[in-house]
Amino acid sequence: MKKQTRSGKACCSALEERFEVICVLGSGSQGTVFLCKDRASSSLVACKTSHAHCPIPSNNRRIELNASGLLHMAAKLLHMMRAVHGSENVLPLHSCFDSSDGFAHLITQFCSEGSLLDIVLRNIHSQGQAKGGKAATAKPLLPEPDTAAVVASVANALVVCHSYGLVHKDVKLENVFVHDKVTASDTARTCSSKRRNGPLVNSSKRKLLQKEDIFLADFGVADLLAPQEPVLKGHAGTPMYMAPEVLQGRPYDHHPDIWSLGVLMHLLLTGLPLPAHGKPHPLVQDYGAWDLLLGMLCCNPANRLTAEQLLSHGWIATWV
Repeated sequence: MKKQTRSGKACCSALEERFEVICVLGSGSQGTVFLCKDRASSSLVACKTSHAHCPIPSNNRRIELNASGLLHMAAKLLHMMRAVHGSENVLPLHSCFDSSDGFAHLITQFCSEGSLLDIVLRNIHSQGQAKGGKAATAKPLLPEPDTAAVVASVANALVVCHSYGLVHKDVKLENVFVHDKVTASDTARTCSSKRRNGPLVNSSKRKLLQKEDIFLADFGVADLLAPQEPVLKGHAGTPMYMAPEVLQGRPYDHHPDIWSLGVLMHLLLTGLPLPAHGKPHPLVQDYGAWDLLLGMLCCNPANRLTAEQLLSHGWIATWV
């Protein structure tokens, strides 16, 4: 049996037995994400409720998995992340369960500030209001120290994933989340389109994003490298972030995740996904930042930096 939430979206009764459903945070082809309050602990969580049959990549091909299959994959991921020390930048998956109507429910930590895309759009909106609606001059989407914190956090998460043969395959602004403990309990703002009245970051060099509050999330298209055949095939992810080897249909391993992170970094620094003609954008004035981008956006995956090498790069060390 399903119940209508305040937003009009259907919600499974099995979910409401354990959680108070507050509102819908978002929805997509693989299901709906609800903001919930745990009835036992009163803590806020996010619940991704997946449809009974949704396409999930497995063993280098896309197949239809029912809810039990999705839960099996989630349970493996849950065990993997709990077993690894230092996986603090992977969005915590608390539990997973199914319901009699064929839905799978994945319970994760709730991130009060939403995704990086949410934050960037709020900042752009705020800056536009400050300028009275006039066109803004080109500027970074986030200040450089905040971008460094994001890159370091995602790289730290990828170190963990890649060490277990897990390839995320969809690193992008929408899949990196930020939690702010100060606003976490403000459910009214959370359920509105504007979670904060102002931008998360300002134009100064004051660092507001903390590495421990940034999480890589949404492993919906992730895949595991098989020990006997450590390569993947096929298109998965978001085209703007895809590495050349993926777009060209060539076999690949974990290296496309680094390319995607490079695109994300260039976006945050310049507002553009890739350098034009291989030359640094005027907004990338720090040689260290440009050197790191070159190492991430290398067309030859064999010469691309690893997640471990990213963390030891001088530009990261300058800010994080």
